[in-house]
Amino acid sequence: MRNALPLLALVAVLTGSPAAYAAPSADAVQLIVAPQEARPGDPVMVRLRHATSRPHGHLGDTALSFVPFRDGWIAFTSLPMETQPGQVAVRIRPGWEHPPLFAAVEVRPGNWRTRSLTVSSAHTSERPPELEARIQADREAFARALSGERVTPHFDAPFILPREAALTAFFGDQRVFNGSLASVHYGLDLRGAVGAPIHAANAGVVVMVRDCFTSGNTVIVDHGAGLYTLYFHLSRFDVTEGQRVERGQLLGAVGSTGRVTGPHLHWSVHVDGRYVDPQRLLELALD
Repeated sequence: MRNALPLLALVAVLTGSPAAYAAPSADAVQLIVAPQEARPGDPVMVRLRHATSRPHGHLGDTALSFVPFRDGWIAFTSLPMETQPGQVAVRIRPGWEHPPLFAAVEVRPGNWRTRSLTVSSAHTSERPPELEARIQADREAFARALSGERVTPHFDAPFILPREAALTAFFGDQRVFNGSLASVHYGLDLRGAVGAPIHAANAGVVVMVRDCFTSGNTVIVDHGAGLYTLYFHLSRFDVTEGQRVERGQLLGAVGSTGRVTGPHLHWSVHVDGRYVDPQRLLELALD
């Protein structure tokens, strides 16, 4: 099991200066940012403990959307893939009665891998209008599923892998299809035979159960706070849209539906409008 990412805990002081930190008292407003070091494409968690009013703030140029969580507020966002190495500032205003709080995330280079794949010509040749219409309908369905209202997280425990299996492709892999078409892999591929079980990475609500051209049989779970997990290429569904699921609950089974070279689970995580590295989400502690 990986160690939890370190947390940066800061406390407001009278000056509100980024350099003026103090040991927190039991009921002081505390800013917690994780991770301290990240790569482009990583999720970032920002918590504010013991604040009574909804905070406002930014990670770099990205506005944070806070929702209630335990004894305060929480926001999940991400570092865009084009983020350059260096420090990204976190600036939070807890409320009119508190001075602003400051932190920073140190961004390291991505160092992505490059992989070459061969796919069926049925997916690369010119597509008939009816197929283009299906693909567009899939895109619209994804957009609806990933645009739910920001609500208090449905989960209260760390995320887990949807199945214990070898990883065959990683987030950020630069993929070349049939020697020419380049793309970025926005998820993890987990090995599995057709019919192997797939489980929910955390508690949430199922917002999509759909047969899509590219992702095949697809399940999307809304976990609240703008955080979603996506499960592609299933051979069967064991849930329905609108169903509440718990951490580890059966969602379906591994398959080879959609645009694939063989049976596996493609697992993606979508946070605050962007795909993020699922492995880094697993490392975020909620303590």
